[in-house]
Amino acid sequence: MTKKRIVSVLIVLMLTLGAASSGTFSSAAGEENAKEATAGIKWKLTFYERKDLRNTGYKVRELYKELPELIEDANAKAMQTQKIEDLELRWLKSKLTSQQAEALEAYEVFLEDYAGDYDEEREGFESDKSFEGPKFTLVYLNDDEIPELAIVDDWRHGDGVGYYIYADGEVVFIGEYGQYGGNRYVEKESIIFGEYDGAEAAHYWIYRIDGTKEILLQSRDLYIHWDSEYEDPEYTYIVDEKEVAEEEYMAACAMWDNYEEKVVAYDRCFMMMDGSIKENLNKAMEELYARRYERRWKQ
Repeated sequence: MTKKRIVSVLIVLMLTLGAASSGTFSSAAGEENAKEATAGIKWKLTFYERKDLRNTGYKVRELYKELPELIEDANAKAMQTQKIEDLELRWLKSKLTSQQAEALEAYEVFLEDYAGDYDEEREGFESDKSFEGPKFTLVYLNDDEIPELAIVDDWRHGDGVGYYIYADGEVVFIGEYGQYGGNRYVEKESIIFGEYDGAEAAHYWIYRIDGTKEILLQSRDLYIHWDSEYEDPEYTYIVDEKEVAEEEYMAACAMWDNYEEKVVAYDRCFMMMDGSIKENLNKAMEELYARRYERRWKQ
């Protein structure tokens, strides 16, 4: 709010000084004739316009008196905010292992390059206020303490979540899974659920990530057949590329019921294109710490 007020003061000052450079105005009360400004030019103002102008000049003078104080206050608040951010960063750094810090630095460089290379002219989304460019977050996919990086380009049907792992000093792409800018995974179990559906079919894949490679654990396909809009549809069930009965298909689905799934979603991720990648990486890491302490408390 203080910064906005300072900007308003400066704008009014600039406008008034601009007007003053073109001509001079008498401040005498009740004067009805504007003095001649620059050579050959007269200001043709009504009584109320002159009154408004005098009031504006008075307000500018008063705001100008406050300007040093406003600037000082804004600088103090900015310094306080920076101190808080520095404290939070120092706290986070004190909790990080050397491997975690190394991974975060690599992710920061990778995200900066990703944002720089990203095509911002994606047709159909420039005018959509809910689209904010690609986003990212951190997840614990495997059972170590080094987080994995998840990137979501947007929330279209065909866009899933791209997962990256830090291994041997490099950021390595694992794969993209899901749709509508989101997907599910099992924390610390290296399990990712992929899915894609259409009007008359739905496809599901379950993967285990072994190092930087994906291993397909199960695939399922469900096809819907409509003979008539007045009749119930028929279904074809496929598990691991083999057609099966409904009971076997449902049993294959139930195999994963006991896993506690977590979700990566576009609207829950952190901004990449706002120039705050480092700060947002720290926030994402803080969220992981908060979840870890929450798990310990529940146990």
